[in-house]
Amino acid sequence: MKRVKVYLLLLVIVISVSATAVSLYKKHNAEVLEDLKKEMTWVDPSDGEEEPAVDFSYLKELNPDIVAWIDIPNTEISYPILQSKEDKKEDYYLNHNVDGTVGYPASIYMQKTNNAKLTDPVTVLYGHNMKNGSMFAGLHEYKDAIYFDEHPEVYVYTPTGRKHYRIFAVVNYDDRLILDAYDGFQTGDSLEAFYIERELLTVCLMIRIVPIIKKWRKLPRMK
Repeated sequence: MKRVKVYLLLLVIVISVSATAVSLYKKHNAEVLEDLKKEMTWVDPSDGEEEPAVDFSYLKELNPDIVAWIDIPNTEISYPILQSKEDKKEDYYLNHNVDGTVGYPASIYMQKTNNAKLTDPVTVLYGHNMKNGSMFAGLHEYKDAIYFDEHPEVYVYTPTGRKHYRIFAVVNYDDRLILDAYDGFQTGDSLEAFYIERELLTVCLMIRIVPIIKKWRKLPRMK
């Protein structure tokens, strides 16, 4: 990409307890996701390729609610991102799989509050913390400093291109909805409030994010 933009990508782990009765669903749906990964054509993110590395025509045929694909290199986290349409509930994909079936592991998804093009200051993704290590369970590995240093990058593919994120902090969070708690991060003040509450301001100063916060303060409020 010719221009470097700094985004804050918050990955929210939704922890749930799965009943034994849905174990077969989980096995089937895990196989669906693995088969889906095998169908995709990938390019090396370091080769300068600007075109999407994911066949969204294929994905849209499977489910038109697929809006992006998240991939953390050299980890198990590589999944489609879904966003429910107006005729579905906000958290429809909390318990629906990529093919629309009910059950677990369900899907990685964003709520309707966020722009599907990932142009918001903060995009929140939800995914289950599965006992078998799938979905967002692997994010717990970032508690280890060595693992953190060895897996710093996140790629999100959209129908229009690829976004490159760098992980700068991992924090625990409570059960509040992040976007609601911080007014959708529509101003620099709300973003700074999150940093202060989570004791991230020093980290932000080190990676020069504070000037961006000041810039956001001058922007008009988003509708």
